Amino acid sequence: MKKLIFLFLSSLLINNSAFAVTCSFEDLKITVPALRLGIKDGKLPQMISTSWHSTSGVVTSCSEHPKNANFKNLANNSVSSTNNDMVFDGVSYRIYESGVDGVGVIMEAADISQDYKPFGPKNSSEVIGWSSNTGEAPPTTSMKFRVRYVATKRLAAGVVTIPPKQLMRSGLHFPSYGYFGWGAVTSKGADIQVKYPSCKLSIPNSVSLPRVDSSRMRSVGDTLGETPFDIALDCVPGVVDSKIRYTLTDISNPSNKTSTLGIFSGDGMAKGVALQILDGASPVSFGPDSSAAENKNQMDFGIISKDRVSLIKNLVVRYVRTSDLLTPGKIKSTVTITMSYQ
Repeated sequence: MKKLIFLFLSSLLINNSAFAVTCSFEDLKITVPALRLGIKDGKLPQMISTSWHSTSGVVTSCSEHPKNANFKNLANNSVSSTNNDMVFDGVSYRIYESGVDGVGVIMEAADISQDYKPFGPKNSSEVIGWSSNTGEAPPTTSMKFRVRYVATKRLAAGVVTIPPKQLMRSGLHFPSYGYFGWGAVTSKGADIQVKYPSCKLSIPNSVSLPRVDSSRMRSVGDTLGETPFDIALDCVPGVVDSKIRYTLTDISNPSNKTSTLGIFSGDGMAKGVALQILDGASPVSFGPDSSAAENKNQMDFGIISKDRVSLIKNLVVRYVRTSDLLTPGKIKSTVTITMSYQ
């Protein structure tokens, strides 16, 4: 416990009398349980904490105060801002440094009787709790504080240790005299277990389509020769459930974002025809070769959990006519598949 005594001159300055203020400021600690991160390709910044880590209690006790001085209880950030923001549950937060590269922290505070207020882009350094409108303070004031940890970059597998760190502080502010007295709000620190799924992807080296009569594809858009094939994923699961998504990329045209897979050209190759790959009843659109979350035309593959470590995706490839002029011949194309663990 810290105890400070301040002297304030009367605002009237009639007889140069002084008012003594005697206040104590309490420290609070936030306990953080062991954390886990098992989502490898989630969108950054990525939430690590599954719930808020909080503390509350009496932060200021005053036995005397100036009768004519309005003042307020407040919370400040004690750690540096990363100058990056994130939106969580519809609320905008400023991300602060946690003491570990790649891990940030978002914070909220409030008077014990009020709703939480975020440290956000518009109020990144101060959250106001109780305010005196009459010039008189209660004997004690209580506040509440809470934080959540977020990943600000891809973390390597292993254990990441967040050190104990003062994240916020609570005190008083007198308009005529500024800030006085502080109690520390400190996180006790925690370990983050980072373990991602480890998977083996099994795909066919090639898929042979049947030989067909091109005259059966009379119009542009007609399809023929549907041929099924499977993609299998066998995984050692991580510490949390992972949504697996995939992207197919057209090797002949990596910028292709349509659902028509290009074919190689040359002597003896067909013209006016291409390929489509179907996931269920729908043709798959192609996208960039990237595992990033929200990659263009990324598709669901399934969910890997501790109870389910194997997935199979049933796909179909077929011919599709693309031009009024169709020249029979051979067809060859190449596609890659990129998995994303979210």
